Amino acid sequence: MNIYIRQSKKNTKNIIIQLLHFVNLVMFLGQLIINGYTEKFLKVNERIGLLPTR
Repeated sequence: MNIYIRQSKKNTKNIIIQLLHFVNLVMFLGQLIINGYTEKFLKVNERIGLLPTR
């Protein structure tokens, strides 16, 4: 029984670690997407600012 509990704790720990890695990856990708859109938005604004106005 003791071996089973130890194995179960180890599996739970591994699952939690994998979940944390997944959450970090999702947050990282989200940040990359946000940064990409922000850069794109700034570039478009810069181009609009360079357009001659009447």
